[in-house]
Amino acid sequence: MIRSFRHKGLAKYYETGSKAGVAPEQVKLLRLYLPLWITHVNREI
Repeated sequence: MIRSFRHKGLAKYYETGSKAGVAPEQVKLLRLYLPLWITHVNREI
């Protein structure tokens, strides 16, 4: 489980799905990579 984020916009995107505070070009990448990263982090615990 991810405990905290340094970037407030990324934290808001993770918690609520809100794109506010994240650059539009980054949202596409976050949609692809964030679930993979979360899965990887959960496997290490």
